Amino acid sequence: MKSNKKRGGFALVLALALLSLVFLLVVSLVNLVSSDLSLADARKERILAQAHARMGMRIALGEIQKHLGPDMRISATADLLDERIESGVSYQARNFPAGISSSSASSSVGIDLNEDGRIDPLPFGQRHWTGVWKHRGRDRGVDDNKLGAKPLPENIDTGDSLSEYPMVSSEFDPHPAIEISWLVSGNEGFEKKLYFGNNPNQLMEFVEIPDGNVWDTGQPDNGRSFLNGGVYGSDENAWEDYSIALLNSPLKGSEVLPVYNHPLFELPDPKDSSDVEWLLVSPVLEKDYDFSSFELGDSSTWTSALKAEPVKVRKTRIEKENTEEGKYGAYAYWIGDEGVKSKASVQNPYKETFSPEPEGERDLEQIAKDNLTVATEPNLSFAYGSGSSGNSPNSGFGVEW
Repeated sequence: MKSNKKRGGFALVLALALLSLVFLLVVSLVNLVSSDLSLADARKERILAQAHARMGMRIALGEIQKHLGPDMRISATADLLDERIESGVSYQARNFPAGISSSSASSSVGIDLNEDGRIDPLPFGQRHWTGVWKHRGRDRGVDDNKLGAKPLPENIDTGDSLSEYPMVSSEFDPHPAIEISWLVSGNEGFEKKLYFGNNPNQLMEFVEIPDGNVWDTGQPDNGRSFLNGGVYGSDENAWEDYSIALLNSPLKGSEVLPVYNHPLFELPDPKDSSDVEWLLVSPVLEKDYDFSSFELGDSSTWTSALKAEPVKVRKTRIEKENTEEGKYGAYAYWIGDEGVKSKASVQNPYKETFSPEPEGERDLEQIAKDNLTVATEPNLSFAYGSGSSGNSPNSGFGVEW
Protein backbone atom coordinates (compact mmCIF):
# COMPACT_ATOMS: atom_id res chain seq x y z
CA MET A 1 0.00 0.00 0.00
CA LYS A 2 2.82 2.31 0.83
CA SER A 3 4.55 1.49 -2.45
CA ASN A 4 1.43 2.40 -4.49
CA LYS A 5 1.28 5.84 -2.89
CA LYS A 6 4.87 6.49 -3.84
CA ARG A 7 4.20 5.55 -7.46
CA GLY A 8 1.13 7.85 -7.53
CA GLY A 9 3.20 10.79 -6.25
CA PHE A 10 5.82 10.20 -8.95
CA ALA A 11 3.15 10.33 -11.66
CA LEU A 12 1.99 13.73 -10.35
CA VAL A 13 5.54 15.09 -10.40
CA LEU A 14 6.07 13.76 -13.92
CA ALA A 15 2.81 15.34 -15.11
CA LEU A 16 3.80 18.72 -13.61
CA ALA A 17 7.24 18.50 -15.23
CA LEU A 18 5.70 17.75 -18.64
CA LEU A 19 3.20 20.59 -18.19
CA SER A 20 6.05 22.98 -17.35
CA LEU A 21 7.93 21.83 -20.45
CA VAL A 22 4.86 22.38 -22.63
CA PHE A 23 4.31 25.81 -21.04
CA LEU A 24 7.95 26.75 -21.69
CA LEU A 25 7.57 25.61 -25.29
CA VAL A 26 4.42 27.71 -25.73
CA VAL A 27 6.10 30.78 -24.22
CA SER A 28 9.12 30.28 -26.48
CA LEU A 29 6.90 29.97 -29.55
CA VAL A 30 4.97 33.10 -28.56
CA ASN A 31 8.23 35.03 -28.15
CA LEU A 32 9.49 33.72 -31.50
CA VAL A 33 6.30 34.71 -33.29
CA SER A 34 6.34 38.11 -31.59
CA SER A 35 9.96 38.67 -32.66
CA ASP A 36 9.14 37.65 -36.24
CA LEU A 37 6.19 40.03 -36.30
CA SER A 38 8.36 42.87 -34.96
CA LEU A 39 11.04 42.17 -37.58
CA ALA A 40 8.36 42.04 -40.28
CA ASP A 41 7.01 45.44 -39.14
CA ALA A 42 10.53 46.87 -39.10
CA ARG A 43 11.20 45.56 -42.62
CA LYS A 44 7.89 46.99 -43.77
CA GLU A 45 8.72 50.39 -42.27
CA ARG A 46 12.19 50.32 -43.85
CA ILE A 47 10.80 49.42 -47.28
CA LEU A 48 8.17 52.17 -46.99
CA ALA A 49 10.81 54.71 -45.92
CA GLN A 50 12.99 53.78 -48.90
CA ALA A 51 9.99 54.02 -51.23
CA HIS A 52 9.10 57.45 -49.84
CA ALA A 53 12.71 58.61 -50.28
CA ARG A 54 12.75 57.42 -53.90
CA MET A 55 9.46 59.14 -54.58
CA GLY A 56 10.72 62.36 -53.01
CA MET A 57 13.85 62.21 -55.17
CA ARG A 58 11.82 61.72 -58.34
CA ILE A 59 9.48 64.55 -57.41
CA ALA A 60 12.49 66.80 -56.80
CA LEU A 61 13.87 65.89 -60.24
CA GLY A 62 10.47 66.67 -61.72
CA GLU A 63 10.44 70.08 -60.03
CA ILE A 64 13.88 70.84 -61.48
CA GLN A 65 12.69 69.91 -64.97
CA LYS A 66 9.45 71.84 -64.58
CA HIS A 67 10.96 75.08 -63.31
CA LEU A 68 14.50 75.02 -64.68
CA GLY A 69 13.89 73.08 -67.89
CA PRO A 70 13.67 76.16 -70.15
CA ASP A 71 17.20 77.44 -70.82
CA MET A 72 16.25 81.03 -70.08
CA ARG A 73 15.42 80.39 -66.42
CA ILE A 74 17.83 81.69 -63.78
CA SER A 75 18.59 80.08 -60.41
CA ALA A 76 20.21 81.54 -57.30
CA THR A 77 20.20 80.92 -53.57
CA ALA A 78 18.17 82.78 -50.99
CA ASP A 79 21.45 84.27 -49.80
CA LEU A 80 20.77 87.22 -52.10
CA LEU A 81 17.91 88.18 -49.74
CA ASP A 82 20.24 87.94 -46.71
CA GLU A 83 21.85 91.24 -45.77
CA ARG A 84 24.91 89.68 -44.11
CA ILE A 85 28.31 89.75 -45.79
CA GLU A 86 30.89 87.27 -44.53
CA SER A 87 34.48 87.06 -45.65
CA GLY A 88 36.05 83.66 -46.24
CA VAL A 89 38.44 84.15 -43.33
CA SER A 90 35.77 84.96 -40.76
CA TYR A 91 33.53 82.20 -42.15
CA GLN A 92 36.26 79.62 -41.55
CA ALA A 93 37.35 80.92 -38.17
CA ARG A 94 34.09 80.95 -36.27
CA ASN A 95 31.37 78.57 -35.24
CA PHE A 96 27.72 79.37 -35.51
CA PRO A 97 26.01 80.69 -32.38
CA ALA A 98 24.36 78.29 -29.99
CA GLY A 99 20.95 79.77 -30.77
CA ILE A 100 19.31 79.11 -34.12
CA SER A 101 16.90 82.02 -34.29
CA SER A 102 17.25 84.73 -36.89
CA SER A 103 18.29 87.31 -34.32
CA SER A 104 21.10 85.13 -32.97
CA ALA A 105 22.50 84.73 -36.47
CA SER A 106 22.68 88.48 -37.09
CA SER A 107 25.83 90.24 -38.17
CA SER A 108 27.23 93.74 -37.96
CA VAL A 109 28.73 93.52 -41.44
CA GLY A 110 26.49 93.69 -44.47
CA ILE A 111 24.37 95.79 -46.79
CA ASP A 112 21.22 97.34 -45.35
CA LEU A 113 19.03 96.64 -48.38
CA ASN A 114 15.77 97.76 -46.79
CA GLU A 115 17.41 100.74 -45.05
CA ASP A 116 15.96 99.96 -41.62
CA GLY A 117 19.20 100.63 -39.75
CA ARG A 118 20.18 97.01 -39.09
CA ILE A 119 21.56 93.96 -40.89
CA ASP A 120 18.70 91.48 -41.26
CA PRO A 121 19.54 87.78 -41.71
CA LEU A 122 17.23 85.20 -43.17
CA PRO A 123 15.71 82.61 -40.84
CA PHE A 124 18.35 80.10 -39.78
CA GLY A 125 18.41 77.06 -42.05
CA GLN A 126 16.73 78.78 -45.01
CA ARG A 127 19.68 80.71 -46.43
CA HIS A 128 20.72 78.03 -48.93
CA TRP A 129 17.32 77.45 -50.52
CA THR A 130 17.41 77.60 -54.31
CA GLY A 131 15.05 79.96 -56.12
CA VAL A 132 14.04 80.22 -59.78
CA TRP A 133 13.38 83.46 -61.70
CA LYS A 134 11.98 84.31 -65.13
CA HIS A 135 11.26 87.43 -67.17
CA ARG A 136 7.97 89.31 -66.94
CA GLY A 137 5.15 87.86 -69.00
CA ARG A 138 3.51 90.01 -71.65
CA ASP A 139 -0.16 90.98 -71.51
CA ARG A 140 -2.36 90.01 -74.42
CA GLY A 141 -3.05 92.71 -77.01
CA VAL A 142 -0.99 95.51 -75.48
CA ASP A 143 1.23 98.16 -77.01
CA ASP A 144 4.91 97.56 -77.64
CA ASN A 145 5.90 99.90 -74.80
CA LYS A 146 4.00 97.82 -72.24
CA LEU A 147 6.16 96.41 -69.46
CA GLY A 148 7.19 92.87 -70.22
CA ALA A 149 9.48 90.91 -72.47
CA LYS A 150 8.86 90.83 -76.21
CA PRO A 151 7.77 87.44 -77.58
CA LEU A 152 10.87 86.36 -79.49
CA PRO A 153 10.35 83.96 -81.14
CA GLU A 154 7.30 83.11 -79.07
CA ASN A 155 6.17 83.77 -75.53
CA ILE A 156 3.10 81.83 -74.48
CA ASP A 157 3.38 82.97 -70.88
CA THR A 158 0.97 85.88 -70.65
CA GLY A 159 1.12 88.37 -67.85
CA ASP A 160 -2.52 88.38 -66.78
CA SER A 161 -3.01 84.84 -65.46
CA LEU A 162 -1.20 81.66 -64.49
CA SER A 163 -1.58 78.56 -66.61
CA GLU A 164 -2.01 75.12 -65.08
CA TYR A 165 0.97 74.08 -67.20
CA PRO A 166 4.61 75.09 -66.61
CA MET A 167 5.09 78.77 -67.39
CA VAL A 168 6.97 78.49 -70.66
CA SER A 169 9.03 81.45 -71.82
CA SER A 170 11.37 81.45 -74.77
CA GLU A 171 13.22 84.74 -74.34
CA PHE A 172 16.38 85.03 -72.26
CA ASP A 173 16.47 87.94 -69.82
CA PRO A 174 19.82 88.73 -68.13
CA HIS A 175 17.97 90.39 -65.24
CA PRO A 176 14.83 88.35 -64.58
CA ALA A 177 12.41 89.76 -62.07
CA ILE A 178 9.65 87.22 -61.45
CA GLU A 179 10.07 84.62 -58.72
CA ILE A 180 8.79 81.29 -60.01
CA SER A 181 9.59 78.79 -57.28
CA TRP A 182 11.71 77.86 -54.27
CA LEU A 183 12.94 74.31 -54.72
CA VAL A 184 12.25 72.68 -51.37
CA SER A 185 9.75 70.04 -50.30
CA GLY A 186 6.31 71.41 -49.57
CA ASN A 187 6.31 73.59 -52.69
CA GLU A 188 5.91 70.79 -55.22
CA GLY A 189 2.90 70.34 -57.48
CA PHE A 190 1.04 72.55 -59.95
CA GLU A 191 -1.24 73.90 -57.23
CA LYS A 192 1.75 75.43 -55.42
CA LYS A 193 2.29 78.67 -57.33
CA LEU A 194 4.06 81.77 -56.13
CA TYR A 195 1.86 84.80 -56.88
CA PHE A 196 -0.42 87.40 -55.35
CA GLY A 197 -4.09 86.81 -56.12
CA ASN A 198 -7.23 84.94 -55.21
CA ASN A 199 -6.65 82.31 -57.90
CA PRO A 200 -4.49 81.90 -61.01
CA ASN A 201 -7.18 83.53 -63.18
CA GLN A 202 -7.36 86.59 -60.91
CA LEU A 203 -3.66 87.38 -60.76
CA MET A 204 -2.99 90.68 -58.98
CA GLU A 205 0.81 90.80 -59.13
CA PHE A 206 3.79 88.50 -59.52
CA VAL A 207 6.22 88.09 -56.63
CA GLU A 208 9.19 90.35 -57.32
CA ILE A 209 11.26 93.18 -55.91
CA PRO A 210 9.47 96.22 -57.41
CA ASP A 211 12.57 98.23 -58.24
CA GLY A 212 11.68 98.36 -61.94
CA ASN A 213 9.11 101.12 -61.41
CA VAL A 214 10.02 104.58 -60.15
CA TRP A 215 8.33 105.69 -56.92
CA ASP A 216 5.66 108.24 -57.88
CA THR A 217 3.14 109.35 -55.29
CA GLY A 218 0.90 110.71 -58.03
CA GLN A 219 0.31 107.26 -59.50
CA PRO A 220 -1.78 104.31 -58.26
CA ASP A 221 0.17 102.23 -55.75
CA ASN A 222 2.74 105.06 -55.75
CA GLY A 223 3.90 103.96 -59.19
CA ARG A 224 4.43 100.34 -58.12
CA SER A 225 1.52 98.85 -60.06
CA PHE A 226 2.61 96.27 -62.64
CA LEU A 227 -0.48 94.25 -63.55
CA ASN A 228 -3.66 94.86 -61.57
CA GLY A 229 -2.08 96.56 -58.56
CA GLY A 230 -3.11 96.49 -54.94
CA VAL A 231 0.02 94.72 -53.72
CA TYR A 232 3.10 96.96 -53.81
CA GLY A 233 3.48 100.61 -52.91
CA SER A 234 3.66 100.50 -49.11
CA ASP A 235 7.28 101.67 -48.84
CA GLU A 236 9.56 103.65 -51.12
CA ASN A 237 12.39 101.20 -50.51
CA ALA A 238 11.79 98.41 -53.03
CA TRP A 239 13.26 95.66 -50.81
CA GLU A 240 11.09 96.68 -47.86
CA ASP A 241 8.07 96.99 -50.15
CA TYR A 242 8.69 93.44 -51.36
CA SER A 243 9.00 92.09 -47.81
CA ILE A 244 5.85 93.87 -46.61
CA ALA A 245 3.85 92.53 -49.55
CA LEU A 246 4.93 88.95 -48.84
CA LEU A 247 4.53 89.06 -45.06
CA ASN A 248 1.01 90.52 -45.37
CA SER A 249 -0.12 88.13 -48.10
CA PRO A 250 -2.11 84.88 -47.79
CA LEU A 251 1.12 83.09 -48.77
CA LYS A 252 2.33 83.70 -45.20
CA GLY A 253 -0.32 81.32 -43.90
CA SER A 254 -0.73 80.74 -40.18
CA GLU A 255 1.76 81.17 -37.39
CA VAL A 256 2.50 77.44 -37.55
CA LEU A 257 3.28 76.87 -41.24
CA PRO A 258 3.12 79.04 -44.36
CA VAL A 259 0.92 78.26 -47.34
CA TYR A 260 4.01 78.55 -49.54
CA ASN A 261 7.54 77.99 -48.26
CA HIS A 262 9.45 81.20 -48.92
CA PRO A 263 12.84 82.09 -47.39
CA LEU A 264 11.31 85.12 -45.66
CA PHE A 265 8.74 82.95 -43.84
CA GLU A 266 10.48 81.34 -40.88
CA LEU A 267 9.69 77.67 -40.42
CA PRO A 268 9.28 76.46 -36.84
CA ASP A 269 12.00 74.46 -35.12
CA PRO A 270 11.61 70.73 -35.92
CA LYS A 271 11.71 70.22 -32.16
CA ASP A 272 8.37 72.03 -31.98
CA SER A 273 6.79 70.82 -35.23
CA SER A 274 6.66 67.32 -36.69
CA ASP A 275 6.13 68.84 -40.15
CA VAL A 276 9.65 70.35 -40.34
CA GLU A 277 12.99 68.59 -40.65
CA TRP A 278 16.71 69.42 -40.54
CA LEU A 279 18.88 68.31 -43.47
CA LEU A 280 22.65 68.23 -43.99
CA VAL A 281 23.48 68.62 -40.31
CA SER A 282 26.11 65.89 -39.91
CA PRO A 283 28.35 67.04 -42.83
CA VAL A 284 28.74 70.54 -41.38
CA LEU A 285 29.71 69.56 -37.83
CA GLU A 286 33.22 69.81 -36.42
CA LYS A 287 35.43 66.82 -37.11
CA ASP A 288 35.89 65.99 -33.42
CA TYR A 289 32.17 66.25 -32.59
CA ASP A 290 30.99 63.50 -30.22
CA PHE A 291 28.03 61.83 -31.95
CA SER A 292 27.06 59.90 -28.82
CA SER A 293 24.94 62.89 -27.78
CA PHE A 294 23.62 63.69 -31.28
CA GLU A 295 19.86 63.97 -31.77
CA LEU A 296 18.72 65.40 -35.08
CA GLY A 297 15.40 66.56 -33.70
CA ASP A 298 17.02 68.38 -30.76
CA SER A 299 19.16 71.15 -32.23
CA SER A 300 20.60 72.05 -28.83
CA THR A 301 22.78 68.90 -29.05
CA TRP A 302 24.71 70.07 -32.13
CA THR A 303 24.30 73.80 -32.90
CA SER A 304 27.40 74.74 -30.89
CA ALA A 305 29.51 72.45 -33.12
CA LEU A 306 28.35 73.80 -36.49
CA LYS A 307 30.94 75.03 -38.97
CA ALA A 308 28.34 76.01 -41.58
CA GLU A 309 24.60 76.48 -41.79
CA PRO A 310 22.45 73.36 -42.29
CA VAL A 311 19.14 73.32 -44.17
CA LYS A 312 15.66 73.38 -42.68
CA VAL A 313 12.69 72.31 -44.84
CA ARG A 314 9.08 71.37 -44.54
CA LYS A 315 8.14 67.70 -44.89
CA THR A 316 5.50 66.48 -47.33
CA ARG A 317 3.13 63.95 -45.81
CA ILE A 318 2.10 60.74 -47.58
CA GLU A 319 -1.16 59.42 -46.20
CA LYS A 320 -2.77 56.18 -47.32
CA GLU A 321 -6.30 54.92 -46.93
CA ASN A 322 -7.14 52.37 -44.27
CA THR A 323 -4.23 53.31 -42.04
CA GLU A 324 -4.25 54.10 -38.35
CA GLU A 325 -5.25 57.64 -37.48
CA GLY A 326 -2.22 59.85 -36.98
CA LYS A 327 0.08 57.42 -38.80
CA TYR A 328 1.61 58.61 -42.08
CA GLY A 329 4.77 58.61 -44.13
CA ALA A 330 6.74 61.64 -45.30
CA TYR A 331 9.67 62.80 -47.38
CA ALA A 332 11.73 65.96 -47.40
CA TYR A 333 14.17 67.34 -49.96
CA TRP A 334 16.30 70.37 -50.72
CA ILE A 335 17.70 71.13 -54.18
CA GLY A 336 21.12 72.78 -54.02
CA ASP A 337 22.38 75.22 -56.63
CA GLU A 338 25.51 73.83 -58.27
CA GLY A 339 26.10 77.19 -59.94
CA VAL A 340 27.27 78.80 -56.68
CA LYS A 341 29.64 76.03 -55.63
CA SER A 342 33.40 76.08 -56.02
CA LYS A 343 35.38 73.07 -57.22
CA ALA A 344 37.28 72.00 -54.14
CA SER A 345 38.50 68.87 -55.90
CA VAL A 346 40.62 70.78 -58.44
CA GLN A 347 43.80 72.19 -56.93
CA ASN A 348 46.57 74.37 -58.32
CA PRO A 349 49.89 72.74 -57.31
CA TYR A 350 51.68 76.06 -57.92
CA LYS A 351 49.26 78.19 -55.96
CA GLU A 352 51.91 79.65 -53.65
CA THR A 353 54.33 80.45 -56.52
CA PHE A 354 53.03 83.82 -57.66
CA SER A 355 56.31 85.57 -58.58
CA PRO A 356 58.14 84.93 -61.89
CA GLU A 357 61.44 85.24 -59.96
CA PRO A 358 63.76 83.53 -59.15
CA GLU A 359 64.63 81.74 -62.35
CA GLY A 360 62.92 78.42 -62.78
CA GLU A 361 59.55 79.43 -61.33
CA ARG A 362 56.47 80.08 -63.45
CA ASP A 363 56.37 83.15 -65.65
CA LEU A 364 53.40 85.48 -65.74
CA GLU A 365 51.95 83.82 -68.85
CA GLN A 366 52.00 80.40 -67.19
CA ILE A 367 50.39 81.81 -64.05
CA ALA A 368 47.57 83.23 -66.15
CA LYS A 369 47.05 79.87 -67.86
CA ASP A 370 47.02 78.01 -64.56
CA ASN A 371 44.46 80.41 -63.11
CA LEU A 372 42.18 79.67 -66.05
CA THR A 373 42.65 75.93 -65.66
CA VAL A 374 41.65 75.67 -62.00
CA ALA A 375 39.54 77.67 -59.57
CA THR A 376 41.50 80.75 -58.53
CA GLU A 377 40.48 80.82 -54.86
CA PRO A 378 37.91 78.17 -53.92
CA ASN A 379 38.81 78.33 -50.20
CA LEU A 380 41.00 75.28 -50.55
CA SER A 381 42.87 76.32 -47.41
CA PHE A 382 39.70 75.39 -45.54
CA ALA A 383 40.35 71.77 -46.56
CA TYR A 384 43.63 71.58 -44.62
CA GLY A 385 44.45 71.93 -40.98
CA SER A 386 40.92 72.57 -39.73
CA GLY A 387 40.40 69.97 -37.06
CA SER A 388 43.37 67.93 -38.28
CA SER A 389 47.12 67.94 -37.90
CA GLY A 390 49.79 68.50 -40.53
CA ASN A 391 48.79 68.31 -44.16
CA SER A 392 46.21 65.59 -43.80
CA PRO A 393 43.47 66.33 -46.35
CA ASN A 394 40.64 66.67 -43.87
CA SER A 395 38.04 69.26 -44.73
CA GLY A 396 36.80 71.80 -42.23
CA PHE A 397 33.43 70.08 -42.44
CA GLY A 398 34.90 66.91 -40.93
CA VAL A 399 34.88 64.95 -44.20
CA GLU A 400 37.98 62.93 -45.07
CA TRP A 401 38.78 62.91 -48.79
